[in-house]
Amino acid sequence: MDTVTIVGSGFNYIIAGIVKQYTQEKSNYHLRIELEQTYDDLLRINNLWGELDDILNSPTLAFPSKNGEEIMQYFQSVFESSLFKNMMSRDYDIEYSAASHQNLLQNEIKRIGYRSTEFEKRGGYSNIKRLLPNLGENFLELLIKNNISKMHIYTLNYDGILDTLLTRRGIDNQGQEYLFKDSFYFSEFQPWKLKSLPYLMAHLHGSYKYKRGKYSTSKVGRKIVNDNPVMIYNSPKLKETLIKEDPVLKAYYSQLTRDLQTYQRLVILGCSFKTEPHLKQLIEKYFDRHGTEVIVCSNKPEEVVSVLEPHYSFPIYTQSTEHVKSERQLIELFDRLFGAASMDIRATA
Repeated sequence: MDTVTIVGSGFNYIIAGIVKQYTQEKSNYHLRIELEQTYDDLLRINNLWGELDDILNSPTLAFPSKNGEEIMQYFQSVFESSLFKNMMSRDYDIEYSAASHQNLLQNEIKRIGYRSTEFEKRGGYSNIKRLLPNLGENFLELLIKNNISKMHIYTLNYDGILDTLLTRRGIDNQGQEYLFKDSFYFSEFQPWKLKSLPYLMAHLHGSYKYKRGKYSTSKVGRKIVNDNPVMIYNSPKLKETLIKEDPVLKAYYSQLTRDLQTYQRLVILGCSFKTEPHLKQLIEKYFDRHGTEVIVCSNKPEEVVSVLEPHYSFPIYTQSTEHVKSERQLIELFDRLFGAASMDIRATA
């Protein structure tokens, strides 16, 4: 069954939980310091945007239940309102204030991109791959066993954790080969290859590796600091516009639209959809049709289902991730999600 998969930050917390469990096993005591460092690094990567949430929250502490993107949407709505414009004196330059705010945000994005590069330089990805060495090979076996000829993964994460895990040993044991391609050839993006890629890994909201140029977006090499990263973090209602302003993300977004029109299965892994109105609209417009199935997988899948139900008219299947504490259990989880005959063991919301 052709499958679209949307992955959010919840997946990284699953990996962090597995690493944490390994630190507590006596058989791994000789690796304890390395494991603890990897766990701490994972939490830092996962929580970088939480730091930005705190910055946005700190002036008033008026939004304790909102994340940074939701707060930004609120302030943007205020700035755009006619009431606010009428209240401001003519000497107050609203456009200048908005531009200054955007510059500050871009500087924070650069800082977060730099921290991600530091994680890479310290061997973060290598350590994670060493701790979960069999995931890529087992995932490939799962695809073959279940005759999944097409699977396109759209990750909303800006890091390369999932990309790294879904690798296998290359020909003649030379290096690691990515199972899912991103349509970059070295640093150059090749959009015409998207339609023909059976296994796609698309960073739909950008990556600390994607460098914005004057006329195009390229991909920087290993351990290179990116001084102008493409990473979409903004008011939810602006996300679709920002995606379409970048040639790489726009191509990914167009491919996702085509996939939802023709693929039969949508797996949502670790994504809350709280700040993704553009994705909910795509699902409602193109995937809400007979012959399709939606599977929500997270630590609290029922909450995600309640967000999606207004946009999808058919039963939504759920799978919890609370039990996943090892590489083997993660492989079993993937088998539940993508197995051809696994519908019987999933709950229905």
